[in-house]
Parts: sequence; structure tokens; C-alpha cells
Amino acid sequence: MTFSKADIIHLGSKALSHQNYKIAKVQVEYDIEVMASEIFASQNRKGRSLDTIKEHCKRGIVTETAAVMIFGGRRNTQKFDYTNPDTYIWDASLTEKNLLTEVKWIESDCEWVTYYNDNISTFNKHHKNLDLFLAAKMNDDPSALYYEVSFVLVANAKTFFDYWKPSSYNSKHYYNHFRATANGQCYPINLKE
Repeated sequence: MTFSKADIIHLGSKALSHQNYKIAKVQVEYDIEVMASEIFASQNRKGRSLDTIKEHCKRGIVTETAAVMIFGGRRNTQKFDYTNPDTYIWDASLTEKNLLTEVKWIESDCEWVTYYNDNISTFNKHHKNLDLFLAAKMNDDPSALYYEVSFVLVANAKTFFDYWKPSSYNSKHYYNHFRATANGQCYPINLKE
């Protein structure tokens, strides 16, 4: 699908109107356990412990669930199979247009969308097959019965790496949301102005 600037603005406005979106912990606990167990049992665990995988799965499932609740659609709940990219290259199919979407967790104190290249390599390899990229912050207060999710970026997945640059400050890369916004390719929310 080709995105227009109006499409990006519409989706970004919807994300902006749902900041601090609440996801009940009991709603996602089972899915976190199942996904983490499947990945841990696979050849793709990359030396990670089960607890580390659960933490990564929690961030993904919670932010993906929030995206589905806000935009409509469904999560990719296929059983993880490293030999079948369709089971892992997209996280959610959103809106009535079935936009194949990558949803990435980002640290809550970031003013820029930044990742180590290793943490975004699967998306880099398959982004041309996807439509949308969402970056989200998640608050996980252990005493609360819910997680809070706020999206900070809605971007065109196909053009994402046109705006991906090495950071001058550390070994991460960053998404230049200033240039992407000027070209109608993203909608930043609460990022550096």
C-alpha cells in the first residue's frame, strides 16, 4: 500500500488521542508465556535466558495489543517458526486495510527513535514487505493491574530506512523524524521538537 501524508496524519492523530492506553495484565499473560516458550524452544533464542525472552515478549505483545485495540485489526499469533518469515516479520495487521505492521518498544525516556542495528535487523531485512512502523513506550508498574502504552511514532515502513542514520553519540542509529515528517512519511508524538 502507498501511504499519503493524509494517511500518516490520520493514523498519527489516532495514536495521539490514545496516549497512556491501558492493557490489563491478565489479558496478555497467557500469550506472553506461550510466545516466550516457543522462542526459547527454538534455535533462534540467541543465547537468551527464558526470563529475558519473556521480558522481550512482554514488551512486544503489550504494545502490539495496544495497537490492535486502538487501530483495529489483529496480532500475528502464528506459532513462531524461524524457517517461515510470515510467522515473525509482521506483528499486527491493522485497520480495515490490513496494514502489515512492525511494532517496536522504545525506552520511555527517549526523545528520538533509536535502536542498535541488531535489534532492528529483522525489520530492516523485511521492511519493504510491510506497510507501517509504530514505536511505543510502555509503563510497567509492578503494583498496577495494567500496562500503559503510548505511541511515539507512526511511520511508513517502506521508507523507514531512508531516514535511518548513525548516531554521533553512541553505537545506536536513529530515525530522523524531522526529515521524514517534512516528506510526509511519519507522525512523531512527544519526540524531540
